Amino acid sequence: MNTENINDVTLLSTLCEAGEISADLLAERFSVTKEAILSHLHYWQAQGVPLHFEQNDEKIYFDSKLPLLDGRKILPLLPNTRLIYQPVIGSTNDFLLTHQDLQSGTLCMAEFQTHGRGRRGRQWFSPFAGQFIFSVLWQFPKQLDLSGLSLVVGLAIAKALRQLGAEDVQLKWPNDILLKGKKLGGILVELAFPPTPYCNAIIGVGLNWMFEREMPIDQPYTNLHSVLPEYDREAIFVAIWRQLNAFLEQFTQFGFKPFVEMWREFDAFAGASIVLQNSHQQIQGIACGIDEKGWLILQNAQTGERESFCCGEFSLRSWQKN
Repeated sequence: MNTENINDVTLLSTLCEAGEISADLLAERFSVTKEAILSHLHYWQAQGVPLHFEQNDEKIYFDSKLPLLDGRKILPLLPNTRLIYQPVIGSTNDFLLTHQDLQSGTLCMAEFQTHGRGRRGRQWFSPFAGQFIFSVLWQFPKQLDLSGLSLVVGLAIAKALRQLGAEDVQLKWPNDILLKGKKLGGILVELAFPPTPYCNAIIGVGLNWMFEREMPIDQPYTNLHSVLPEYDREAIFVAIWRQLNAFLEQFTQFGFKPFVEMWREFDAFAGASIVLQNSHQQIQGIACGIDEKGWLILQNAQTGERESFCCGEFSLRSWQKN
């Protein structure tokens, strides 16, 4: 028997679908030892997956009070949407990157990612059923400038959440969603260029819903349930997707121009002293919004000149407005 026969996504999915199951039965299904099964499950338990073991491992199940997404509530409200729901997945972005033959607008959703990632290959931590985790495949004409795409996605999410009552949602250029100054979620856009007139954009979103315990996140964070407790996850997701779908259609047709003014309403750091960091340098200055492409405008603290940057990360040096 060989532990290489154990695919963690398949293992956790099997457990999720079964409700509860014994280690012996899992070992039989995967043609491995009971010890190998338990080794994998204890590893994921240590990573925060809420697994519970009873009766000498004869009863194993997910021990979470958080409800799973119910597709029966979502699909009737989104009748023209192709939705793929997998409770456990390696990565929703990776799934769509390997299934680019699916129609534009296809959504992939999950409760837990074993290999979630953020920008620049960083690990994206996703507690089981504690976030909205989804990706969408969208086709754009190759001649369209996609510089502002992550900003459009952020604006759609922020607008939808404000309409639901989360009034303190703001955005940090280029891909962070904030609530009361704390990290609420993030966006990861990956592009593929098949031999067609279109570019395939895989747009990944992770949005905190509710956590059952403290998370190993290296910055202040918060969740949506703290401000929208009256809504279930399905209602929030439907509101987000309707707004995102509308904005992606608009961006496909008109580019980023219609969204430039809107950014000012949601910009968390306009006028703030910041440090812009990219792969080459760190530049200190004043954040002055964005230009017509969605590039960050920075007034250089040393030269006083305004410069535009298409990518990078900035960290806030002061919360005070200038």
